[in-house]
Amino acid sequence: MELIKALSERMSSSLAKQYPAFYEGVIKDQQDGLCFFAVDNTQGVHGDATVLRLAHAIDKATDALPTMRKKVPANWLRVFDRLHQTGKETVPLKDALAITRECGFPSAPSLSITSEVDYMLSFFHSLGAVLWFKQPGLRETIVLDPQWVIDGVTCVVREFPIHKMEVDEFLMRGQFESQWRELTTHARLDRMLLPYLWREHVDDAGKPRFGDKQALLLGLMVRFGLAVEVLDKELLLPPLFCRITDKVNADPSSEGDLSFVVHMQMAPERSDRILWPIADLKAGFLPADAFHQLCAAAMGVCPVGVKPRVGEDVAQLWFGRHKYALEKRADEPIIDVKLYSN
Repeated sequence: MELIKALSERMSSSLAKQYPAFYEGVIKDQQDGLCFFAVDNTQGVHGDATVLRLAHAIDKATDALPTMRKKVPANWLRVFDRLHQTGKETVPLKDALAITRECGFPSAPSLSITSEVDYMLSFFHSLGAVLWFKQPGLRETIVLDPQWVIDGVTCVVREFPIHKMEVDEFLMRGQFESQWRELTTHARLDRMLLPYLWREHVDDAGKPRFGDKQALLLGLMVRFGLAVEVLDKELLLPPLFCRITDKVNADPSSEGDLSFVVHMQMAPERSDRILWPIADLKAGFLPADAFHQLCAAAMGVCPVGVKPRVGEDVAQLWFGRHKYALEKRADEPIIDVKLYSN
């Protein structure tokens, strides 16, 4: 317990210093005096009282959400129930529209069925009850079970030596050997691999779970920043940059011909200041995944013929003929940008 308390104190100090706005909203375990709930997930609710306290804390926090006080038409809830009664992981939007008509949509003469369905699905999405985005390519399907997305993504984004699939042997020794090597050693995904990576998962009836929805699943990966489109057939997978790519070290002796920093913060704040003391840039938020997504996007515009390199905290890139580096500072919401003349 002393080790857990020491960890809690370190986390509290770090969060309060670097992310004060976020730390103010953290719900703490008052009984154990921790900034988090230390649960033993092998014991369950009957063996670990902390699990029950965590459940109560979540329940209390959700009660305070503005959406919990929001009134919605009763037929929205009927539609929600009807969608889940289908027993499907995903439902086409056209099927949902048919259900809404049976449930009395639109709720008001001033609304069209399409607009009200958009409002309803956006509301359910904001609660985490469904997964649905309005953008073209994603809006045509409603995801009712988030596990469907997780299972699809983890066929592609995984620790390949640990989480093996039957198709791996075929890909690493067959006609896609070079594409497999690019995926597993450089986090570069050729779209040609996707039908093979996604064909193993079947439903209870033996039908492929992702067969006719591969475009949707790939679109969700791009939307979540798990894949970044670079070329017509190729994508970069930022979550794999720090796991399977070659180690890239910063050059401490090289400051570049021009250097500046990019500071990331929790909320936009406008200011007319031009010069900023570095001490004023300590507070902010820069998750590692955001840095890797930035690196992937930057790699996408590198000229053909060069070999950009990305590691856990460093990227060596090119823009036109000019080389530059992005370096994420440890425990600070800052990216150092270094430009080189050749």
